[in-house]
Amino acid sequence: QIKTNLLYSLSKKRLQKKNLYVAGNVIIKIKKQISAIYPIKQKLCKKNKTSSLSINYSNNTITCIDNKKILAFVLDENKKITYNTNQSKNIKSAITFKDDHGKILIIYYQKYYLYKFNPTKQSSEVYIDKKFLPPFVKYFKKFKEDYHVKFFKNNRYLGVLIGNAGRYVLNIIDTYTKEVLLKNLLLSSSKINFSNKEVIYISGSAGKWKLIRYNLNEKEKKIISIFKTISNIEIFKDGCVIQKNNTITLYQYDKPKIVVPFTYTLLGKINNESLIAYKQFIYPVQFSALYNTFQTLKSEIPQLFQ
Repeated sequence: QIKTNLLYSLSKKRLQKKNLYVAGNVIIKIKKQISAIYPIKQKLCKKNKTSSLSINYSNNTITCIDNKKILAFVLDENKKITYNTNQSKNIKSAITFKDDHGKILIIYYQKYYLYKFNPTKQSSEVYIDKKFLPPFVKYFKKFKEDYHVKFFKNNRYLGVLIGNAGRYVLNIIDTYTKEVLLKNLLLSSSKINFSNKEVIYISGSAGKWKLIRYNLNEKEKKIISIFKTISNIEIFKDGCVIQKNNTITLYQYDKPKIVVPFTYTLLGKINNESLIAYKQFIYPVQFSALYNTFQTLKSEIPQLFQ
């Protein structure tokens, strides 16, 4: 009972796992309709064979690709924007945000380029006249392997992560100046923490995974920690949660690690919340609250951790 009660006390909400999926930074429910249910609620599109789970929630907007359309929902304006591209197979991902003048833009990735759709003008054009290639592009072409694209947005910076199966590159763009601040940083995982000052990411390979902090201003890398085994990881500003088989370990960068004595499952993250699954529920829990709670438990009931 303590396993359930602890998560329930730490989480603002618990969600029934049935028909729920983590799609990037949003939890969706898939039935006849695909709907976002956490951290916001929004009906997106009807389920069909060509519906894409490329869904991006950022700064009061949610964007998805449905058949040959990009659908953008601007939540604070109660507005839905539809862009009929007629080329959905080539569009990997899309994100919606407001530029420095407050105008809504949809940025999407298609055939190595970033494009910008202006809803006011109902026109599309190249956003930045540079190619953004997946890593080892010849390998992907030769073996006809698909690759994925994820967008990250933090204030004025746009992150574009491209790759698949342990081979990724990260690009960061200043959306005010269109300057590419970071080009093709090689990563071993799609899991990152991204801010205006730094990127924290995973590099290396099996047996020697490196958690690295990259300072965007100084262009310097610093190894935070090294791990032998990782099944899953979610990275936060102040620490990370790692799943190794059935065990979750909590790391705060300047404090001792804590091995959680319960069989929880790490499903993902949304903003600063870890998505922890136990039995039939998903619990979104702030990383700092999760670490501090188990730190207190370890101090007060040390035998639980032996």
